[in-house]
Amino acid sequence: RGLETANRSLIHSQNSAKDGDDEEPPTTGLSNLQFGGTSLMSQSIPSNNNKFTKEEFRDAQSALVVMPVLLAISPFWMLYDQQGSVWLLQASKMNLHGLQPEQVQVLNPLFIMILVPLFDQKIYPWLRQRGISNAHLDRMSCGMCISALAFYMSAFLEGVVEKSYAQALSHGEGNASISVAWQIPQMFIISVAEILVSVTGLEFAYASSPTSMKSLIMAAFLMTTSIGDFFAGVLYSSLSNVNRATILYLCATLMLVHLGLFIKIAQWWKRRTCASME
Repeated sequence: RGLETANRSLIHSQNSAKDGDDEEPPTTGLSNLQFGGTSLMSQSIPSNNNKFTKEEFRDAQSALVVMPVLLAISPFWMLYDQQGSVWLLQASKMNLHGLQPEQVQVLNPLFIMILVPLFDQKIYPWLRQRGISNAHLDRMSCGMCISALAFYMSAFLEGVVEKSYAQALSHGEGNASISVAWQIPQMFIISVAEILVSVTGLEFAYASSPTSMKSLIMAAFLMTTSIGDFFAGVLYSSLSNVNRATILYLCATLMLVHLGLFIKIAQWWKRRTCASME
């Protein structure tokens, strides 16, 4: 029955075109396809002259407004993912106390599992009770600032480790005498930054996107990781002859500079959102 209806619709549109009939032809045969008396296609499907509905346009515009905020997260990943590369190399030159450098990285997920409930149930409510803003974008700004602090600490530690490592090699020893435990503060701070930027960013992306665009926004959020990692690769490739501690100082400084840009983007987004609500 459905196929017959579609065929009749197509034949009618062809005959109308041949006879020069001025009647508006159907939009498509599939739009009239029915099964058991129920249309298989939504009645809101626009004609060929209007490809998208107003709701689809609004959803697309809402997604575009969120995109600049998401892209501004990329520099955070440029710093964060150095845990598995630069910080790992740093740990390999330290006194590991029988551990492998990769095993030290287990601290980050442990910190995350402990801190996420603590922030959600204690810290955020405590801030709200005292009238301190902890909106999504404010948290993310704070997280970027904290990540810069973690890398300033890492850069300072890198300078100390390099000197100790050079002395150890001159005395025929394998690693520096500095304990890998000195990496714990910077790993704790970057874990806090991850909660404020990554976890909050996911909440922001999901809450700010329309239902039809949530998958797109989530994909864009995940893409920011690859963008940040790409720029980290470009940075280290371009400065391959520069001391690693200097590059870490540079990364921290670039994050602070970017923080100013992110605050501007956040203010723009808030004005845009308030205007749309009015």
